Amino acid sequence: MENRGVQRLSTWWKGLTPKRRNLWLVTATAMVIAVASGAFYATRVQYVTLFSGLEAQQANAIVEALQAERVDYRLADSGRSVLVPKGQVHELKIRIAGEGLYNTGVGFELFDRTNIGLTDFERRLNYQRALEEELRRTIVYFPEIEQARVHVVMPEQSVFVQNTQPATASVTVKTGAFSTLSPEQVKGIIYLVTLSVPNLKPENVAVIDVSGRILSDGLSMGSDSSPMSARQTEQKRAFEQELEKKVTAMLERVYGPGKAVVLVSAELNFDQETVTRIIYDQEGQVVRSEQIREENYAGTSAQNGGIPGTGSNIPTYPVQSNGGADSSSYSTTDRVTNYEINSTHSTVVTAPGGVVSISTAVTVDASLSAEEKAELNELVQAAVGYNNVRGDSLIVTSFKFNTEHIDRSLADMDEYVRSERMQQYIRYGMSAAGALLGAIMLFVIISRLAAALGSSSTGLTPQTVDLVPLQQAIKEVAQARESQETESALRKVKEMARNQPEEVAQLLKAWFNEG
Repeated sequence: MENRGVQRLSTWWKGLTPKRRNLWLVTATAMVIAVASGAFYATRVQYVTLFSGLEAQQANAIVEALQAERVDYRLADSGRSVLVPKGQVHELKIRIAGEGLYNTGVGFELFDRTNIGLTDFERRLNYQRALEEELRRTIVYFPEIEQARVHVVMPEQSVFVQNTQPATASVTVKTGAFSTLSPEQVKGIIYLVTLSVPNLKPENVAVIDVSGRILSDGLSMGSDSSPMSARQTEQKRAFEQELEKKVTAMLERVYGPGKAVVLVSAELNFDQETVTRIIYDQEGQVVRSEQIREENYAGTSAQNGGIPGTGSNIPTYPVQSNGGADSSSYSTTDRVTNYEINSTHSTVVTAPGGVVSISTAVTVDASLSAEEKAELNELVQAAVGYNNVRGDSLIVTSFKFNTEHIDRSLADMDEYVRSERMQQYIRYGMSAAGALLGAIMLFVIISRLAAALGSSSTGLTPQTVDLVPLQQAIKEVAQARESQETESALRKVKEMARNQPEEVAQLLKAWFNEG
């Protein structure tokens, strides 16, 4: 049965013209390509990033571990990123992190191995290396930090106190995209390093990022810091930003988003003042104490005085005598009154952070008349709390903003979105075209095989019949333009169909086979 089928196919293939054979070869090749493409897209492995931003030593350790586990991987970003199949990324990340391959530095596990031949210098050097690595591992736990390096300088101890040098340290960090470290986080890093290294003061620790910015500059690290501490600077900037946000939101509602720029500079008083006031009430007098002394006297008095000398100064008992004397009396009153004066004691404590003056600059992207500028000036004054007595200043201007960089960024973004959308459409189109081409090829193959088997069973081929006269007649019908010529050609075709029915059938069958 199989030999008969092969024989039929062989006979059918030999009976084809070279043109038909080439058509079949192209069709088979296209079908193979379509099936292979569909199988590739259906079974391809999608790779995702396992770790990125790696150093050469870290990438080498991770690649060796993946090779030992026989895991397929890809390298990207000049070897700084390692990609693995999507279905294994979480398992591999946990395994590699657990084995310590991501952190290639050696921490205190350096002392797990006992080495008797170490000198004192080598032992101190190993301790410094281990301490730096342990600090680095702790610092990279910050979500904003991708990588960090810690360098500690610990001077040799001296027997003379005056020759003792303080320790110093520097920390270099690399933050992630769109991530920054707050002053409190930088402070935390400084205190972490300070409390981990002997004889290290906070002011001797420098924190910088990979772009060269000194993150620890200007931070308040204790009581010895400058009067303008970081907290005061943050409070001042927060007050300015709040005013800027309010005025910007108001102006953007009028002129549109991005059409207004507001800058506020405020001077705040951070001096704490305590005032004690005592107020006396003169009208509200209250008697605290009062003393009254009264003296009354009644009697006689002699008209003549005594003889000068001692005798006249010696007191004697009075002798009543009716002659030569006059009667007398007197009355005296003394009053002493002490008053309690009412007083009010008040203590006023002025909290730091009072506003001394505010300077505001406003620029809008619009053409303003003098009247509109005056209205805008009053509007901004009310928004920022303008006080002329306090010495505030306000400047309102209007300019045409330069938006070339924004337009360029928007154009690049649109081009990127358009490119991504086009690539997605191409992928969808290729998938649909592959599926449609496969269906068409399958249908064509089935129809061709059926036609080949039918023609081989009858033993007749289109080439065995002389169909030239009939083809010529049909060609004349197709080329006829006038109605009389068309009717004449049709009559000739009908006559030939009646006289040669087998030839007409073979011609129609040949046309169907040619598609």
